[in-house]
Amino acid sequence: MSSSAQTQAADAQHQALGMKNHSSPNYQRTQHPEAQWFPQAGLGLFLHWGISSVRGCCDLSWGMIRDTPWDARLANSNKLTPAEYFAQADSFSPDAYDPDQWLAAAAKAGFRYAVLTTKHHDGYTLWPSAFGDFGTHTHMNGRDLVRPFVDACHRHGLKVGLYYSPPDWYFDREVRNWSYIKTPSSDPAHPGELGLDMHHQPVPVPSKSDQHEAERIALVTGQIDELLSNYGHIDLMWFDGGRCEVSPEFVRERQPHIVINGRMWGHGDYWHTECKMPDGPTSGWFETCNTWNQGGWGYFQNQAYGPVSERLAELLQLRSYGANLLTNIAPGPDGALTETAYQRLHELAAWMQHSAEAIYDVAPLASDVSCSVPASSKGSRMYCYLMDAATPSIGISCPGTLSKATVLRTGANLALHRDGDNWTLQLGPEAGLQAHDVIAIDRI
Repeated sequence: MSSSAQTQAADAQHQALGMKNHSSPNYQRTQHPEAQWFPQAGLGLFLHWGISSVRGCCDLSWGMIRDTPWDARLANSNKLTPAEYFAQADSFSPDAYDPDQWLAAAAKAGFRYAVLTTKHHDGYTLWPSAFGDFGTHTHMNGRDLVRPFVDACHRHGLKVGLYYSPPDWYFDREVRNWSYIKTPSSDPAHPGELGLDMHHQPVPVPSKSDQHEAERIALVTGQIDELLSNYGHIDLMWFDGGRCEVSPEFVRERQPHIVINGRMWGHGDYWHTECKMPDGPTSGWFETCNTWNQGGWGYFQNQAYGPVSERLAELLQLRSYGANLLTNIAPGPDGALTETAYQRLHELAAWMQHSAEAIYDVAPLASDVSCSVPASSKGSRMYCYLMDAATPSIGISCPGTLSKATVLRTGANLALHRDGDNWTLQLGPEAGLQAHDVIAIDRI
């Protein structure tokens, strides 16, 4: 799926889920001292995983919904009926699940936090929840897949993030339309609109009773309480879906230090974009999430991963804006990552060995400083991010004196040329620069 197609899919999915806009004049971002890690973290690892990986032929949860406009070109060839999709739970047996291996590689690659999909829209819980009847407590003899992830994050020094979807399509399975669209009924006995049932057969679009919705809220409240109460220190809750009566206060009563994303109530400690970059420097804490694995968020057979250069381009641009990158990889049905995924993490780790200092604890340039390439600052040091190796020169406007320019990858010094408050770095072929090199400039 192309980047533009991913963006269109994300926008359409958010509309279908009823996600709110980012607006709340009364909400105050957390000031808890243990939450202040977030804007300086730089890089997070998203892990979309669940029962859809068993067949690896459709995207997580959305593979049940027919006639989705973002993949109309596939003519529903990438869809399963809900009955087929949910049946994958009977074969989900991740015998190679080893989050310690995942997160050891992630830590070496420079990730500072990780977010696991504990329950996606399909309703399957990766922990033995006492609420609901679809998850490891019903299909895996009570095996807990969340605790090993949390423990591995702690061991490898990553902040713990838990994704949770309040919409629960398994709980709603008999009272929802399994088509993205509705069609007018031509049957006088069934006037109104038609949707699709669990077998993708036409049926009148059902309605939900007040009792059903009350039971869903009780299920969601109980599951969120479990995640916040049973796993020790949780650093981040990544809600998805845009509808839930659980309040931010409910979350903070259980984890006072926690960071909360902005999707569930239309506000949170930070805002985001999905599969697209922000237009420029962001206001407040910010994160962009995107897929590294290609095809969708979940696992697909013959899973491909984009080159590390694509992630570096996103990461460096976002850090110049003061935002984080949350990039996704997708484990397979056995719980293992592909060799390609580990190779990409290894390649990113190699870049981090020389240039990691340029993405952590940095801020956008001060208002009186500008640069012709994306750049950030840390104390008296500026970091210029070279997005294209063919860039002939870098122009900087900066009061005061710039004393030294150093290529972090090689340690080579570059000559600075001054004209008042304007400075120029000439970048000829003899400099031997590469795309995504970082040039550190010290300021007196």
